[in-house]
Amino acid sequence: METVISSMLTNVVPSLVIESFKLAYSKIFNKDIENILINKTDFESIIETKILFEEFPEIEAKSLSLFLKSDDVESIVLQIFDQGLVHKSLEEIKYDFCLLFSLNFELKTENCDSFASNLFNILIEGCKLTLNEAVSEGIVSAHDAKTQFRLNLLEDKIDRIESNTEEIRNSIDTLSKPKIYKFVNWCEYFSKNEIDLIPALSSEIPTFKAYLHTARNFILSQTSNIFIIHSPGGYGKSHLLREIASTINEIDLNREVFIVTPGFPEINDAISNEIVKNKKYLLIFDDADRYPEEVKPLLSYISYINKNIKVILSTRTSGLQGINEIINQLPCKNSREELMITRWSNEDLIQLLRIVAGKERIDDEEIIVNTFLNPYLIVWIGKQIKNDQVIEFNTIKNNFVNDINYEAKKCLNGVLEASIIKNFILNLSLIVPFSQKDDEIVKNLSVLCSQSVEKITKSLDILIKIGLLRIVGNSLRFNPDMKGDLYLAYNLKEIANESTLKELIEKWIFVTTDKVFINLSAASKFDNPPILKKYCSGLLNDWVKNADNDFGYTRIKKLKLLQKIVHIVPDKTLDLMYTYLDSPLPQISEVDHRWLNNVYPTTDNYGPIVIRLLRSGHSRENVLEFISELYDKKVKYGTYDSYKPNQLIFTSISPTENNLALINSTLEILQNWVINSDKPIVENISSALSELLSGTHIVSDYGFGKTSWRPVSLQANSELIYTRRKAIAVVKTMLNHHNLNLRLSAIEIINNIGRTHSISENGLSLATEIRNERSQLINELSNHISIDEDFRVLYNIEKLFLEWWALEKEGTDGVSELLKKLPQNIEYVVFK
Repeated sequence: METVISSMLTNVVPSLVIESFKLAYSKIFNKDIENILINKTDFESIIETKILFEEFPEIEAKSLSLFLKSDDVESIVLQIFDQGLVHKSLEEIKYDFCLLFSLNFELKTENCDSFASNLFNILIEGCKLTLNEAVSEGIVSAHDAKTQFRLNLLEDKIDRIESNTEEIRNSIDTLSKPKIYKFVNWCEYFSKNEIDLIPALSSEIPTFKAYLHTARNFILSQTSNIFIIHSPGGYGKSHLLREIASTINEIDLNREVFIVTPGFPEINDAISNEIVKNKKYLLIFDDADRYPEEVKPLLSYISYINKNIKVILSTRTSGLQGINEIINQLPCKNSREELMITRWSNEDLIQLLRIVAGKERIDDEEIIVNTFLNPYLIVWIGKQIKNDQVIEFNTIKNNFVNDINYEAKKCLNGVLEASIIKNFILNLSLIVPFSQKDDEIVKNLSVLCSQSVEKITKSLDILIKIGLLRIVGNSLRFNPDMKGDLYLAYNLKEIANESTLKELIEKWIFVTTDKVFINLSAASKFDNPPILKKYCSGLLNDWVKNADNDFGYTRIKKLKLLQKIVHIVPDKTLDLMYTYLDSPLPQISEVDHRWLNNVYPTTDNYGPIVIRLLRSGHSRENVLEFISELYDKKVKYGTYDSYKPNQLIFTSISPTENNLALINSTLEILQNWVINSDKPIVENISSALSELLSGTHIVSDYGFGKTSWRPVSLQANSELIYTRRKAIAVVKTMLNHHNLNLRLSAIEIINNIGRTHSISENGLSLATEIRNERSQLINELSNHISIDEDFRVLYNIEKLFLEWWALEKEGTDGVSELLKKLPQNIEYVVFK
């Protein structure tokens, strides 16, 4: 073997012979350096760390280490570090080394080229580490060797630059127009086509760091050259691809990274014209499932011709089957690896939201991620929080709809007829969530789609597998729910006539009524087509006509459904509720069911609808009139205080629930009620006005699975001050009203002005305005200090002044003198 190697080495390196190496080496390097470079380098430990032995398991690390310490390899080392020998490029030296390796281990050159190249890199790395240690010990000749290596690298780069310059010069002479490349430099591609990607996700998101580690192992693998990354849409495949591309230099210095661009040029031409044989490439093909006609020739090339190329294919999970079918037709099944980007955890989504928004914490961040779930949407929301430019929501909606149609068609083709796939998804969007074990729903889907129950069940399983649907508990839902809502909204808008919509809804309304109303409600918030409003109006008109026949439990059930469509038909909603208030309940005569006569709607059933009406932007006057009617009709109070009439008024002017324009319009209505004195409920508005004129307000936060409350103060501005002054005007009207209860309510409100929770009044930005409000109202109150005033009013004024005087409230400097003016007659003293 030694004779063969020596003979071959003479042919490979004609300018050098082993003995001449030894002679030259002794002139330039001393024996200590020879010992350091070859004998003292710990190749074995480096090999154990750096080399994977899948390809040649029969070769042990110790054998490789001995090979690297051999005389033949020593001659290779001299060419790299010896300044006294004829210069050869590193590529030429590497070629010599690979040939030497194949002969030493009796392997075919083409079968071990990649492995030998990695081993050559280890040889260089090991020598460099050893030289560094020798330099640190002060060995001058080690420093010379290291300098020579740098010089050789520099000369190589100059040679390559000159060669490339010549090639460019020749290209310019022969080309009359710029060349379009199939394989584009990764940096150029991402900088032009993916400018919105977030930098360095792997450093912030632990799961992404794990994905990147898996990809790095693939790059280092000696046996795998196809890597498939798949996930549902919007899960971050492009982010991962960019991070893989950007870190290749840390893994394999000799591997160049290009992005495969679909379309022109034709793939076979590009392989012939753009791929340089014996060069190492990493080719990244995004959305590969959409271009199977280009994937197959590329995989054929790397399977049969050029195994120096590694390919990463990214695909939606729905397209994975198509990619696998191509791979199974080629001899590369055993050289593929696969990675699925799974559903993001809430913790990772929160971290993503913070990264995009540029904040350490975001209000309601847990609610946001629980609602939207999809990383793509989280990025979109984060950019809005940051006030960055974002794409229009209609574009997102259309993208989602197109994605759903594409993925469903891709994965269900062959299971369901192509003509019914879209209708199948539309029906799902109307009835989710539901259990796969709900035989009635599955059977109804089977009938509507004219497919067997087995095919429907299989289709649902496939949609779960590709991530279009997800299982939460025992229920199937869209992933995220918002996708289903958008899909339903888009398709409702596409329905041309009411009869088609009515047919769609009424096939399900008696099967799963609640789900149909919930989904129609959610969809209408994204798009509220006139045809949906027309259908809902017709439905409520029928309910109004039949209201006299509705028993109490029927009314409760319909009011619950009504909550879902309030914003679609607010006027018809009020019509039905007024009808129920005005229509006596029919009586059940059957002895066994007479208890149902005691079941009837309470404020718990009307209140949620009223709150939705307040939030819908419907006429405030109409909504407040209905609240007044609830009070006048003495509807029985339910369990929840927030749905009682006085609390509904509270909600209508709460500064944490309404914008200032709506509050102003509500205050005008309340002012008229006070003036006209024709609404009994007006005597119960003190808590509402007290809340509006407080210094702080309680808001709720949801986080870490629980709800918490905290006080907030509003920032003073001209609009807020204007609103407070309108409220003060209502209080003054109440204080000067002939109705005793209104006067007493006004004093209660005045006492609560500037009320705070856990925050000092002096620290409020509204502190000056609050002080002025008290000062004004003291003057109003002083007008009521008279022997002719009702003693209850006088007593409440006295209590208020005493409290202010004792607490030294800001803006109440004159109360001590006013206290002296209070009546001291025997009747008032006895009353107290």
